[in-house]
Amino acid sequence: MVTGAALLCAIMTGRIRHALLLDACSASLGLETTGGIMTKIIERNTTIPTKRSELFTTDSSNQGTMFLHIVEGESERASQNRSLAVLELTDLPPRWDSFRSLLPRIPDPADGSDST
Repeated sequence: MVTGAALLCAIMTGRIRHALLLDACSASLGLETTGGIMTKIIERNTTIPTKRSELFTTDSSNQGTMFLHIVEGESERASQNRSLAVLELTDLPPRWDSFRSLLPRIPDPADGSDST
């Protein structure tokens, strides 16, 4: 971090020219899935801004509520990572023929925006 700050200062003052600094995620971001496993969506050291998504399904047919537990960290166990948010999706329409699919999108960690 100190090296990055020193480089940024040198670029801003004009002592270094023609340099490009890239921000990166310091930890992986993902969702807790069945069995308490963390499914990584954005891997650690991914340059930002970035946008990733992955298709998930409910645990059973006709499930009316779904919880999304967003975590940050490197452990395979969601409980051993840092909890960022828990979102509850309610009033999902019934669906008997197959499981409900969900495509969560984690927004750009740099500014929190999600322009699609």
